[in-house]
Amino acid sequence: LPLLALLWVGRWCRLPQVLTLLVGSYALLMPLLAVAVGVGWIDPVATFGWGRSSRMVLYTDNPNLLAADLAAVGFVAALLIRRVPWALWVALAGVAVLLTGSRTAALAVAAGLALWMILPGAALRARLFGILAAALLGLTIFYADSYFAQQRETSNLLHSVSSFGRGWEVQGDAASQRVEANAVRAPQPLFPAHRLTLSGEGDITFSYPLGTSREGMLHQASLWLRAAEPGTLTLNSGLAEVECLLGRRWTLCVTPAVVGDGEREAALSLTTPAGATFDAYGPSYTIEGELLSYRPRNPFGGLLSRFQPERILDVARDRRPDMYELGWRVFLEHPLIGAGRDWIQRVPPEQAVRIDHAHNGLIDIIASAGLLGLALWGALFGSFLRIVFRAFGWRALPWLVVLLALNTTDLTWFHMGPYWSAGILGVVSLQRLRERPPQGA
Repeated sequence: LPLLALLWVGRWCRLPQVLTLLVGSYALLMPLLAVAVGVGWIDPVATFGWGRSSRMVLYTDNPNLLAADLAAVGFVAALLIRRVPWALWVALAGVAVLLTGSRTAALAVAAGLALWMILPGAALRARLFGILAAALLGLTIFYADSYFAQQRETSNLLHSVSSFGRGWEVQGDAASQRVEANAVRAPQPLFPAHRLTLSGEGDITFSYPLGTSREGMLHQASLWLRAAEPGTLTLNSGLAEVECLLGRRWTLCVTPAVVGDGEREAALSLTTPAGATFDAYGPSYTIEGELLSYRPRNPFGGLLSRFQPERILDVARDRRPDMYELGWRVFLEHPLIGAGRDWIQRVPPEQAVRIDHAHNGLIDIIASAGLLGLALWGALFGSFLRIVFRAFGWRALPWLVVLLALNTTDLTWFHMGPYWSAGILGVVSLQRLRERPPQGA
């Protein structure tokens, strides 16, 4: 209904020009903001209040939704704004998508880029710009991976960030925190020890996220601690915690070794009451007895690691096939009109998986609305595509491929970027058709 209203209003005013400007502004500013956040120039929590995550989420609270917004709007901008080379919009969206770590959106952008370069009638300049965009994305990945790989030299987990500053998340009402490096003598002469002085009210937690725990492997965190005044701190590995009694002597605090489940997040966390002053040294984390090495933050590392062959082929960790099977089973039980938008709630508890949709647009439609709903969706979407392709011809095909790819292993059609950019594309298409001279005139 909102899209239909937008299409109707767009016929009677200069709204299409305003909407095109909005699409261009988003397609330019949001990727630039994503790059600034991804490489660490801007802290989104401190600047905008957007939540933290092991992957970049910005305003969406979900990195896959953010990537879908960037990809869909980027390709719509490439269609609508002809004064700017289309490859510029695609390259901007592509770099930003890489920073989110979304495999679905990365493949969608790659497919759209490849298709745009082989479209019938594409000018040589357009093909050259496409090759340039692909080269830019490839060089970005290669540079990020090779540069940060050269920085992985120390075997101490948090050597360069053990100041409890960079890389650490701080939660609590700390009025102030002061960190003094090399202020105290370390228990071992390998790395500097730090003195932390905190003030404020309530408990304060320093946390260093390490990603999803590894299924079937033992996880354990450790940290050297001491304090001038006796006290208690809590050390947590994300899977287990331990109360650490502090005194004047250095004490190695170690959490129990717990087997990871592949779902909970591994992290080295230290919780302390405000107003405490203590010394810390050598925060370390082991998985199956192997000490994790300090790895400088690679802004593209999330996507690079997610595209490793062993992760792609690890079907046991990918729950999407289970979601597809579950949605298909619900459709077979309610083939005509589906089981409704809350179809997942009707699944027996022993068969349920922790999802709120099927991560596939087609499966979600047939499970929730059945064959009648699929026919209605097909009619509406087909009519919409007819308008777009009449206005833009084959140039609209890369955008359509991106939109379909985004909803093959995910469900992002109703999120802000894909949804409203498609509506804006429809409004502009209607305007173009209305202003086009009649055939034979």
